[in-house]
Amino acid sequence: HSVAWASLPPGAEPAADGPEQAAALAMERARVRAAVACLPDEQKEVLALAYFQGLSHSQIAGALDLPLGTVKTRIRLGMQKLRDLLCDEEPGG
Repeated sequence: HSVAWASLPPGAEPAADGPEQAAALAMERARVRAAVACLPDEQKEVLALAYFQGLSHSQIAGALDLPLGTVKTRIRLGMQKLRDLLCDEEPGG
């Protein structure tokens, strides 16, 4: 019961103010998707449920039949790994 990052609803993406910002947002989305692709499946799943479907940690635990502590750990580890991956890719970083 996996959540596909490639098929997120349009509302999950910020609106752009002009072509330059649209291009910048597209590049940023591509970077985030590439970083997310590096995550273990269990981290991708909980992050998608939390941030794109708006579920609480308790709701995710119930939906995936996992202990609440496991859900919280997976979200924390996934966010740390994303931050590390995205910071490593920063120009000059």
